[in-house]
Parts: sequence; structure tokens; C-alpha cells
Amino acid sequence: MSLAEYLSAAADGNPVPGGGSTAALAGALGCSMALMAITISSAAPGASPELAQMSDFFSSSLDEFAQRVDADATAYSQFRENLKIQSGTAAQRAMRGARLQMALGDTVRVPLEVAGQAATTLVALVPLVSACAPSVLSNVGAASSLLRASFESARFTAMVNMKMINDPQLVSSLSENLSKYGRMCEKSHRKIAKSIASGLEPDEKP
Repeated sequence: MSLAEYLSAAADGNPVPGGGSTAALAGALGCSMALMAITISSAAPGASPELAQMSDFFSSSLDEFAQRVDADATAYSQFRENLKIQSGTAAQRAMRGARLQMALGDTVRVPLEVAGQAATTLVALVPLVSACAPSVLSNVGAASSLLRASFESARFTAMVNMKMINDPQLVSSLSENLSKYGRMCEKSHRKIAKSIASGLEPDEKP
């Protein structure tokens, strides 16, 4: 599927691709912006030796986000298929309910993974602000904003699906993870935004 086809599918009113998938796409774009900044900075004289290691991390993170673009759509499609199953006997209804809860768990698991990936990737983005060339600070800023958007979209998707889970203990545990990832995201994004704003301030005129 091309990007144009994906965007059209997301806009046509069908449930897939939905929030979790588009959250993963935003995360992948954030990694791409980080990698652009790393590639350009690596070619500059006196480039930081840490850039090669950063490149490996963001390339790996990009791959994980890309995989979850499809994984989220698959999980939600399977959940909807289970919704269509009509059961007659009490035993069949119970089995259908169990299958629905399992499928529903996947619709939460994938966006939760995206949220966690966005948080850890944002933390890893912080050192790039000081290691990159000044000319690509805006790319690092774009990466930070996209990763933050990835987390928020994944968080909202997970929260909506969690409301249908019947296990309060599981919901509580998932909510705690989301809160932890949220704190990681906000702390890192604020630090990055502050550093970039300082680096992009216009030079004072004599």
C-alpha cells in the first residue's frame, strides 16, 4: 500500500487503519527525522563519535514502529471479526466472550507498545540535540514533536480499548504503564524543546 492509499484508507471511515496504526506511523516519521539529522551531522567535520550508535538505535526503532503500523490494523481487524461471530448456546457465548477479550487484549497491547516505544525513543533523542549539527536542529525538533504525537495517539487508542476489558487489575496495570510513558515523554520533549529554542535564537545584532 502506498502512502497515498494508506491516507485514503485512514480517511474513508473504516476502522482500520486507526489510531494505533497512525500513531506508529508518526513514530516512524519521527525516527526518520532523527536519522536525517544524524546522517547530515555525521558528514560534518568533527562529528561526534556517538552519532553512529545513535543511528543504529533510531534505525532499529524505525523498524519497530513500521512493523506496528500493520500489527495494530491486524489486531483490530481480528477483534471485529470476532464480534461478527453469532453464538447460540451458553457455552458458545462464553467461548465467544473469551475470544473477544483475547482479541481485545491485542488491540490494547499494540498501541501500548507504540506508546512505550515513543517514550524510550524520545528519551534517546535528548542527547542528539547537543551532538547534531546546528543546521539540523529543526529536524530534531520535528522528530520530538512527531514522537510525542505518536505517544498521545497511541495513549488515546489504548484508553478507549481498555474500557472494554473486563479485568480491572489488568486495566490498572496498563494505566500505570501509560502514565509512566507519559512522564517520560513530557520530560524529554520539554528538555528537547527548550534546548532547541535556545539554539535557534537569532544572533544578537552588534
